[in-house]
Amino acid sequence: MNAQNPQQAPGAGEDAPLHAGGEPGDAPPPAPADPPPSGSQARWLAVTLLNVILFVFLIPDSWLKGNEKVSFIIKVGSVVVASGAFVAGVAFFRSFIASIPRRTWFKVTNSVVVGVLLTLHLTQMRVVPIYPRVEPAGARLLVDDRPEEYAGKAVWLSINNHGAKVSPERGGDATPYSISYKDVFGAIFKKYSPRWPLRYSIPIEVIGANVNVYIRKIDGELDPAFTREFSELNPGLERGENGVLKWSGPGDPGGGFADVKLPYGTYEMYAQKDDCGAAGGESRRSAAERIRADDPALKETTVQFRDICKSNAR
Repeated sequence: MNAQNPQQAPGAGEDAPLHAGGEPGDAPPPAPADPPPSGSQARWLAVTLLNVILFVFLIPDSWLKGNEKVSFIIKVGSVVVASGAFVAGVAFFRSFIASIPRRTWFKVTNSVVVGVLLTLHLTQMRVVPIYPRVEPAGARLLVDDRPEEYAGKAVWLSINNHGAKVSPERGGDATPYSISYKDVFGAIFKKYSPRWPLRYSIPIEVIGANVNVYIRKIDGELDPAFTREFSELNPGLERGENGVLKWSGPGDPGGGFADVKLPYGTYEMYAQKDDCGAAGGESRRSAAERIRADDPALKETTVQFRDICKSNAR
């Protein structure tokens, strides 16, 4: 008769029980957790709460007054149903929200939204340089009512519409300019150097009927902004060939007056009348006058052309 090995644990020689899907001696698998409340459960609990509320409203007031037991039962039932609906709703939405990032439409939507928001954010940042040419040197520049240093420097803008103002160094009327978002966007790929000269009012006076005044810039071309807007700035001004501007004087024998707005620079002006002479067919032209738009004397006097049929003198 064989003696039992004292070091062998009792039952070690016996077959250990097997669990489904496990090895001998493994602990039993945990019981599956209850599934989280579904949206259907939350909705039915909400319907139950609604039924409780509707039922309470149907109870006659006489039953509730002084009947503490009925009131207590209704309160407890309402709290239980409402708590269950709340817990089911929280569990459902937590599970629903956790599943959203796995959905394709969520990823696509977020990618599009972040691209749009980054683009909109960049349009608000001053990331694009422009190099305005302000005339005369020393004039003050404001962009969006913010003072800017422009001499040899870039002015940084966001990809948006902007407004600029050029004003005299010692104060005075400002000249407005506009910058479109298209111009700023184009400045990303090509250097953008808009020309922004200060504009001045030049008073012109003629003595005599039908005396026309011709104006020509002799130190360069008119800036593009003035060329586009000169008819709005000077309703009585016409643009002729080679950039010559014409102001048609009135038919009053006493002549007339005009306040012509011109960009910074030097101009040649002369007057011409086409009906001089006895037959009324002779044309006569005055001597040309050179005028600087920023001449301080123009604030006190006018550029005057007398009856050129009698004299060419100013």
